[in-house]
Amino acid sequence: RRGPPPCSAIESAPTGDPDSSPCPAERSEDGVSSAITLSGTAIDLDRCGHMAEWFSESLAAHESGRKTMNEPYLKLSPADPLLRQPLRILSMVYELHEAGYQRIRICAGLSPSGGYWRYHVTDSNNIKPDGLFPRSWTEDVAYHSVGADYAPPFGWKDARGKKPRQLARMFVERFPRIAERGKGEDRSYADWFIGILAAARNGRLPIFFADNRIDLSSLSAPPPKRRRRRQAY
Repeated sequence: RRGPPPCSAIESAPTGDPDSSPCPAERSEDGVSSAITLSGTAIDLDRCGHMAEWFSESLAAHESGRKTMNEPYLKLSPADPLLRQPLRILSMVYELHEAGYQRIRICAGLSPSGGYWRYHVTDSNNIKPDGLFPRSWTEDVAYHSVGADYAPPFGWKDARGKKPRQLARMFVERFPRIAERGKGEDRSYADWFIGILAAARNGRLPIFFADNRIDLSSLSAPPPKRRRRRQAY
């Protein structure tokens, strides 16, 4: 079973995100949420655009009995305004890698409503062996989401207009524990992430989780590098 344990709403939801929990919804054994159905979810296609449309079509296919496995990307036009803020976040992670914080990792996906792109930034010590998902979704994780509200990175009002390199500096200052744990070399992940960023710039926004089935076999993320504990003498 892939995905986090049942959410306990330890953190408050970001402004504008209707979902009340910081982590993805609990999934049933077949990878699909047992708590959400097409008829029971209000999806505003006009407001949420491609994100909700992708989610709605995929969920409808599953409920009609067709076994679907979606690509781990949300396809958007490179000029789509919905792509602007996620690209800033992904570019910030790239800048952190370039500055020597290559153990910083990001896990991104869709909220249960399908209308928000969620991102969780943490360090490799908090990443499972699959290289993608956090061990803990609430501890040592910088979390936020963005949708048609175009929320600034991590909800920082002073982040509007900031370049990715400036956002990286702000991240180090405002999440010092994650930054300290994320300091160090992990060239294999940094190189892998360059491919993720390049795909996003071409309109393929990464989604590692959603309330429908995601085929992650094409990602093959490098396993996390962990810091060795110092032995007591």
